[in-house]
Amino acid sequence: AKQYPADLVVDDLRVARGRDRSILDLSRDRVDDELSTFLSAFEDHADGNIEQLHQLRLAAKRFRYVLEVFAGCFGSEFRERVYEPIKQLQESLGSINDAHAFAQQLDRLAHLTDEDELAASLSRLRDRYVVQLDEHVRQFTQLWSVAERDAYVARVRQLLNPPPPSPEKSSDDIPLSPIATNPTSD
Repeated sequence: AKQYPADLVVDDLRVARGRDRSILDLSRDRVDDELSTFLSAFEDHADGNIEQLHQLRLAAKRFRYVLEVFAGCFGSEFRERVYEPIKQLQESLGSINDAHAFAQQLDRLAHLTDEDELAASLSRLRDRYVVQLDEHVRQFTQLWSVAERDAYVARVRQLLNPPPPSPEKSSDDIPLSPIATNPTSD
């Protein structure tokens, strides 16, 4: 059965029942789980195979939906640095998918017609979509290189698990000035 982001939250809450876990803990776990799934799909796209890119698009879509559900738990920097890049990635992969689907459909139509002139026109149009497809794939591989992917993952993990805040210094922790520790007598 297809699961939607709200289903994932409900599943997490069922699992967490009886445990001492906050919604922030649950959100970190869910985002990290989906990040792992996304990374697995990302590693599979290495050769630019259209079907693998389609699977990556689906994984990015699922990851994006989980981010939408939990973004409020992490603040505006998380939305800017984690959610927005995935949104752009999904749109880029959507352009690849669309160009591929249009090219395939035009190819089918060109082969179905008995009119030579129409078939030639459809084939020329298909060729334009193939050029677009190649350009979209090239742009995608430039924008989401392995180094870019690794930097993105590091950002996600850093924002999911920020270092604990340093304890605030109380007035007892502030060293006294030499004047206050060595009073002079008049």
